[in-house]
Amino acid sequence: MRIKTKAAIAAAALAILLFVCWMGIKPASAKLFTDEDQIGDIYTEAIVYMSEKNVLVGFPDGSFRPQGTLTREQAAKIVTYMILGAEKATGLTCDGTPYKDVDAVRWSAPYIAWCSDKGILHGYGSGNFGPADTLTGMQFAKMLLCAFGNENVERYTGTNWAESVQVDGNRVGLFTGDLGMCSYAPLQRQQAALMAYNAEKMPKPSPDSGTDDTPNEHDPAPIDQDQDQDQGQSQGQGQDQGQSQGQGQDQGQDQGQGQETGSDSPDPNEGELD
Repeated sequence: MRIKTKAAIAAAALAILLFVCWMGIKPASAKLFTDEDQIGDIYTEAIVYMSEKNVLVGFPDGSFRPQGTLTREQAAKIVTYMILGAEKATGLTCDGTPYKDVDAVRWSAPYIAWCSDKGILHGYGSGNFGPADTLTGMQFAKMLLCAFGNENVERYTGTNWAESVQVDGNRVGLFTGDLGMCSYAPLQRQQAALMAYNAEKMPKPSPDSGTDDTPNEHDPAPIDQDQDQDQGQSQGQGQDQGQSQGQGQDQGQDQGQGQETGSDSPDPNEGELD
């Protein structure tokens, strides 16, 4: 009798497990990322949301590397996926880019070409883009503002571009949750997820039209003036294609040299974010 009872309990437990798997419910003990214990509490919701939308999917080894830094090509991928959606963005191709250091076969080339065509990002005056150069909080905020909510993008050029980004970013809530994102310091992956999440709450333009910005008032965030980087100086203007490839890709961007959702750089230690 006892044996039958144990067998019945085991069968019931198995049935429950199969039902949970069939329903797509993740057990409470399962982890979204192997290093999720390193993710700050204020970023968790944003990372889960962006991961579910395949905008930020982590690395092939199952990690997210929340404190890793964002690169320019990763930022291009994030914005492209946010505007077009994962299905359309994954299908993007290109025959070439406007930049000498971004070959058409590079995993990020379609995203860089698309964002450049839409005026969301620009390269250096030398004709290079610096795809693996790290991106600061102010620079990523500028990209998001150009993409999602400001028709006056000319405000983000010249010597006072950062001040304009600070004002507009605060107005629409880009820095909500972590005022440290309003900075000239390199942006962490977890911070990029939060800023992108905040941008999702802004009215978004259609992929081929203008923007529709609805102002929201937020307390001003200070700019960290200790690191005086402008967009043109953004870090490492002299990186060539060999230095830039394979440094900043996440599973969707990185993997498989062109898709952020299915392939990564040959060395998992070199790739990261979308």
